[in-house]
Amino acid sequence: MRRALYFLCLLLAACNIPLSPTATTEPPSANPTDTPSTGFQPCYYVWAYQDLPEISARVDEAVKSVVSDAEAGARAFGEDCVFEDGTRRFGAMETDFLIGVPVDDLADDEAIGQIIEKILPVFAEFPPGVVPGPNVGRAEFSFTHGSEIRYVRFSIKDGLQALAEGLRGAALLHKLEQK
Repeated sequence: MRRALYFLCLLLAACNIPLSPTATTEPPSANPTDTPSTGFQPCYYVWAYQDLPEISARVDEAVKSVVSDAEAGARAFGEDCVFEDGTRRFGAMETDFLIGVPVDDLADDEAIGQIIEKILPVFAEFPPGVVPGPNVGRAEFSFTHGSEIRYVRFSIKDGLQALAEGLRGAALLHKLEQK
């Protein structure tokens, strides 16, 4: 296992993938008073999410300003670098947005498309650089009626592009559901 991690780190270094500036090339010291050397420590990567409470509050406020009964939040998607000692370091790749909206009819594509149409421009206020990660994230809408739920997931880039192309209402929804 240790050898596989070593070769993984060599590969990452060859690909110029940054690792923690505080990690070490040596295994953790048995003596906690020893000072670590500079370099990197091998780790393995796993997909992970990280809650973003402050950004979620701002997103929720912005979404409620256009659809008052909606609820919204944000979370970063990326990878945890897990070290041998079990500690983790998160690296964000994108910020994804979660939106919940109650509706009268889950089969009303026009009404659902109009809600998406109203909310989509809000995401332009939260581009990479303002939110964690270098990539534009995804939107996940959950439309609810009683105990039933209809999910619509799509790339924010695709959503904003569809709006720019003039798609509205049901046509917008259908385009985004194809992605």
